[in-house]
Amino acid sequence: MGLRGRTTMNLMVGLVATTFATSLLELLVARYASSVTLAADALHMLLDGFVYTLNLIAEHKAQKFERARATRMAFEKTRSPSPLSPIPESDNLLGASSTVEVCELLSPRIIEADAEEASMAASASRWQSASALTTGVVLLGSAITVGLASIMKLTYAAAGSRQASELDGDMDVNFVFLTGLLSACVHTGALLMFFCHPELKHLHHTPTLCFASSPGTRRGSRYRVHYRHGDIHLSATLFHIISDILENVGLLVVVILVRLKYHPAIVDAAASVAISGAILVVSASLLVKAVPAFNDAFCKKTLSEALHISPTFAKSYRRQRRSRHNFLSDSCDV
Repeated sequence: MGLRGRTTMNLMVGLVATTFATSLLELLVARYASSVTLAADALHMLLDGFVYTLNLIAEHKAQKFERARATRMAFEKTRSPSPLSPIPESDNLLGASSTVEVCELLSPRIIEADAEEASMAASASRWQSASALTTGVVLLGSAITVGLASIMKLTYAAAGSRQASELDGDMDVNFVFLTGLLSACVHTGALLMFFCHPELKHLHHTPTLCFASSPGTRRGSRYRVHYRHGDIHLSATLFHIISDILENVGLLVVVILVRLKYHPAIVDAAASVAISGAILVVSASLLVKAVPAFNDAFCKKTLSEALHISPTFAKSYRRQRRSRHNFLSDSCDV
């Protein structure tokens, strides 16, 4: 099994399904238990479900590109080398230092294959960077929203206001504990998959070449060759799992402190503020990677966008190739 396979997709699909199911369960329990921390975790997980869906689409695009690249590389290995001689330095379009053969450089089939492969790579890169940026923005927005609500509740509770009791209600500790424990188990299992499974162990942070063009296009090309910023959509998924675990740990800490007879409203709000601060750090770390990747994927011209193969060029190339073959045959006969 290669770097990309069924296990990655199964993990992403399972993560999407369990995230939606757990978020709906937490929303119901949060309404019954009157816990701001649990409601914040449920809202965060609901947003996670939509973001994980984007990451799932990005992973599907990446796997589609990987399969196409593997097929292309297998074809390149079996293809026999060209019988034509290298281009003379006076006619070399890429400069005197290049030794690229004319059929390798100008073959419409090779160039069109490169352009098609680059187009698939650009599509995968755009989905990956967009999903990662969306993940970072969602994390940042949810952390700010929950943090402000928690600070407001903490202020009311510290002042002894009746609004704190209305915001808090009668917290059912048992429901909060069971829901937080269930969510923590789900996310811990997903985190262990990222770090322990051979297929996923290094996939979320290892930089890889975004597409493998032919030797003629790689050497001396003035167009930018894409490099993925790691598999950044998987990095975003990992960051999201870490933030979810932080919220689950916060829930369990709230339950323990409430059982120790601390004020439920103050403990709940203080834990939410602390968790929001930690998620702000996580989202900032992700956005530092996602913003350059998004700019690289959407704001720079790729080979497929810069290179256009017209039917006129293809006919002209084939005519020149036949003329050169005839010239070489006549020279050999002489």
